[in-house]
Parts: sequence; structure tokens; C-alpha cells
Amino acid sequence: MKLTEGLRKGDLNHLILPLISVDEFSSKIDDRTVIVVAFYSFEEDPAHDLSNFIERSPQNVLDTDVSPAPTKEGYYVTFVEIKRDQQFVPKLLHIVAEVSQLTDVKQWQFTSQKLAKGKVVVLTADNLEKWVDLKPKPKPQKGTLPQTDQLTEWFTHSALTDFEYDAPTICLQRAHVNHVYQVVSLQEHVPAQAQVFTEQAVSEASKLQRMLDGAYTVWPMGEHLVVEHHVLQSYLVLKQKI
Repeated sequence: MKLTEGLRKGDLNHLILPLISVDEFSSKIDDRTVIVVAFYSFEEDPAHDLSNFIERSPQNVLDTDVSPAPTKEGYYVTFVEIKRDQQFVPKLLHIVAEVSQLTDVKQWQFTSQKLAKGKVVVLTADNLEKWVDLKPKPKPQKGTLPQTDQLTEWFTHSALTDFEYDAPTICLQRAHVNHVYQVVSLQEHVPAQAQVFTEQAVSEASKLQRMLDGAYTVWPMGEHLVVEHHVLQSYLVLKQKI
């Protein structure tokens, strides 16, 4: 279904999931001062239509974008970046009220980084204020990288036999196979750009996936690799060493 004209009431009926993600994805601008909100569409074209609709909202959003590929559940994601401050809650509620005019959704729910994995709550001002960090976060020190003991815990669930870490370089070892990467970051948010695919990146991601095994998923992000830890619910961003 492709909407070529301005959206009207009910145009996105049965096309938008009544669940949104708040502050779980990384911002392209700055996680410290920006919150990413994600809407889920059943098809690609409605996701772009929703992105264009929200971008023209009077609520002054910073950016909108759509995932280049569906999630593993089959949803296309519309990312909306909104300033992290006390005005975030009324802005988001106004945006959702506008989107509700296009859909058949009667009650919205949301997930957030502060909620336990798999838990959802009703979208209200009180719940947003309780479960979302609205204050801008302090600027981290430059060059901050994970410590060796952090990575030791992080790889406990893998099939690696050992690793050597001399920040930022890490050598992952399994039997007689070694792979060397540059550690970029260890973070709690899903990188928002983590669905950019190239043939080389997909091949390297598959190779690292087989090496780690266990409670990990690896996918490409441009020239980087993102390793998701299913138990610790965090993400290690690596860059292949040439």
C-alpha cells in the first residue's frame, strides 16, 4: 500500500503496531541530549509515510528516518529523534495523538531502556516520566573504552577459548582461530544505524557469529559490527582490523 497524497484520518488503519519504543535506540545526533522514539509498521511504505507525516509535525522533532530493512519480526521501524528535556513528554503525547488520527489504535503502550526486557506499560505522562530519563546525560570522558574485566564478563557466555585486549585492539581466540578487531564502544542502547548491509560486512558478521556462538547476535553497521549480548542486554561495537 503506497500513499501518494497527504494522509487522512484512518489511512494507516491496521498498518501500525500499537507499541512504541522510547529511548532504546541510539541517536544519530547525541544520546546525551536526544531521545529516539520508534514506531513499528507492518509494511515499508506506511513507515515512510509516517516518517514524513511526523517530520511535518508542529512539535519540532529533530529528525526522522526509516530502517532500510525489516526487523527479524518483520516490522519496518520509523525512528523519531526528540530533544531530551522536560518538554519531551508533552511533545511525544501530541505526536501520538496526531498519529492516532491516522490509525485504528485506541490505546498505545511503550517499552523503554529502564523497563525490564519484554515488559510494556500504557503510554501516559506519568509512565513516561517514571520510565524515561528526561534530563540530558553528562558528557562522557573522551577515549572511554570498556575495561578488561568488563569484557571478561561479557564474553563468559561465548564459545571463545580466550581473548587478548590492548585497548582499543582486541584479539578473539577460539581453538587455533584468531580474529582481531578495534573496540569502538560498549553500550546499553541499540545503535540506530545497525541495519546497513554490505556483502563484506555480512560475511564478517556471519564469521564472528559462528565464532562466538552462545548468547550473541552479530550484525553489520556500515564498517562496524554490532554484537548483541542477549543476557546482559548490551551491545559491543567493533571495527575490523585491516
